[in-house]
Amino acid sequence: MIKNWSLQDWANVAQILGLLALPLSIALWYFTRAHFEKFWKKWRKVVFVALAIVATAGAAFRGWFAWLTHPFTLPVWILILVAVLPAALLFGVLWLVVKLKELSKPAKIGPEHYITDRIFNVVWVWGYKGHLIDEGSLSAFCPNADCKCRLTFKDDNERGWSGNLPSAPVSLVCPNCGFREDFDFRRRELFPRVSVEIERRIRTGEYKKSLAVQSSAP
Repeated sequence: MIKNWSLQDWANVAQILGLLALPLSIALWYFTRAHFEKFWKKWRKVVFVALAIVATAGAAFRGWFAWLTHPFTLPVWILILVAVLPAALLFGVLWLVVKLKELSKPAKIGPEHYITDRIFNVVWVWGYKGHLIDEGSLSAFCPNADCKCRLTFKDDNERGWSGNLPSAPVSLVCPNCGFREDFDFRRRELFPRVSVEIERRIRTGEYKKSLAVQSSAP
């Protein structure tokens, strides 16, 4: 493009450069070096913006930006894409910022995270159905740290019977290490009693201490 410039074009460029150099020459003549350095540090951005505005105005006056006004046609789908894409990108960026803020917040610890504890000298694990304890999910495990085997139920007939029907108290026995925990009630009473104890710890807030201990355990 520059190779095709005429002598008049070069004269126009020289004229614009002359206009830009004039205020700089006056500033250099008016200020001493110390004052100029102080002025330049404070106002250099304003000077650059002013020079850019003057240069742009001069170029526009000379018709250098006339090509920007030339009409052209585009398919409708490109126009729709140009209109929709910025909004979609903005929405995506805002959504990402919100999600990152949510991830940066510490997770709230609530009762739904309370799914295991040592109850009646046995380690119990359970789940929830909605906000209620699922008794069907209750499982008992050996409390010994080097074992942790699932415990089995044993109706201890040697410890007594009640009434005409067998109602021997239940025991939980570890088939691996031999751990045993005896209870003074029947098997069908065990799960409801454990559920009641879990609910009590949740309602009193005692479960938070258990969660704190579990989170700090290696």
